[in-house]
Amino acid sequence: MNDLVKRLHDRQPIKLSRLKEGISSLRAQYDLGYVHVLFIKTGTELTIKLDKKNSSTLPDGQFHEALHLEGKVTLNYDKVRVMVDVQPSDLTGEGAVSHVSDDEYEAIAF
Repeated sequence: MNDLVKRLHDRQPIKLSRLKEGISSLRAQYDLGYVHVLFIKTGTELTIKLDKKNSSTLPDGQFHEALHLEGKVTLNYDKVRVMVDVQPSDLTGEGAVSHVSDDEYEAIAF
């Protein structure tokens, strides 16, 4: 496991990025099956392919409950699961990554 994956393994502050229109941009990214997550502590931005089976469903209209989003990405040749919890009010929260095997990575649904 490389150094960056180790540093992102511990839960830390995140924010969803590349959201010019706020929640409506998040909804568009979600519908396309990906989100951009910025890990503030390391300055690392990841584009994750969402695992909608294990992620919150975005409700229609306004919503105020925290969102749980999960997905996968290959980070410096390591396959990882990304897990974030986000407050819809400011699109910030906490997140972490966990190293997964090739079989686990392929099993993560879209």
